[in-house]
Amino acid sequence: MTALTHLTSMSTTTPPNESDPVDRPPERTVTAGTLRIELWYLGREPEPWPDRGARHRYSYRVTDTATRSRDEGDERTREEVSVAVGSDLRSGVGAPVDPDETMCSLVAFLSAAGEAYAWTMRNPSTPSENLGLFPDWLNEAAYMNLSELAVLEASLNPDLGPDDDELEAAFLAAAETPGSPASWPPATWYDIVFLQDDEGHQIVDLIDTQGVEAATERLAAYDYGTETRDTALFHGHYYDEPPGSVDGHSIEDGDYVLTWNAGLGHVNLLRRFDPTDEPPAFWPDRTARLAPHTPTGLPEEPPNRHPSATRRSHSPGL
Repeated sequence: MTALTHLTSMSTTTPPNESDPVDRPPERTVTAGTLRIELWYLGREPEPWPDRGARHRYSYRVTDTATRSRDEGDERTREEVSVAVGSDLRSGVGAPVDPDETMCSLVAFLSAAGEAYAWTMRNPSTPSENLGLFPDWLNEAAYMNLSELAVLEASLNPDLGPDDDELEAAFLAAAETPGSPASWPPATWYDIVFLQDDEGHQIVDLIDTQGVEAATERLAAYDYGTETRDTALFHGHYYDEPPGSVDGHSIEDGDYVLTWNAGLGHVNLLRRFDPTDEPPAFWPDRTARLAPHTPTGLPEEPPNRHPSATRRSHSPGL
């Protein structure tokens, strides 16, 4: 099993061929969305105690192929692609040379960084320690490519979950076991939209100049009714209390509640569940018929690997 001891990553905006960890083609190259991930084997690294064996060291390069923009005075210019390189990816002591398994581990760490970014956006007072794995821009890029990273990780490691026979038996057993019906509604509030950065600060400015009612009316344009509610339900974006930071604000306006943090530029509009509405068709199946292998809860503390559901700006309920 490969293990990551530490990463000394370097963030650049130079073309990839100017940041090569080594001057030869990589052993492995994979892509996940806009991320291109390359891996090199660097050699054997002796341990201080020879009887314990040795570790194998690898170098990597992660390139975000999505072009980004930055402000320079009154002009907005395009950046080059962003690149992170590192040479501190090591196998476990005594493990064989295995670029495939090492690549799988690297992809898992990128997923952890993206999940940590999502957690910290919603819980700025308790940031996840996994934000230190990579440069800030790569944490955000990993977050934007979380779904693609998950698919890639599963394709690299087919042994991640139980085999098909085990899953089939588990679901059959679950179907034969009567379960309590899912409560409806499951919480008080569900997500409509979450904004951050420039767009979030624009709403904060609108609150300051025209008030909460104007901001709520603007953000309510993201509310597509049942479609938005069902999306929030499917992704687990529903809450008994509106989420927010210690120094944030929260004001109810009719069926909506608006939370915001002026300093961070985070703005979140949520809507109250209507108990008279019919639940979606998937709702009882997804909650009352969980197979034994399906996790039923998430830790309250900042995650080290699998935090709570992630979100993306703009998308209804995401």
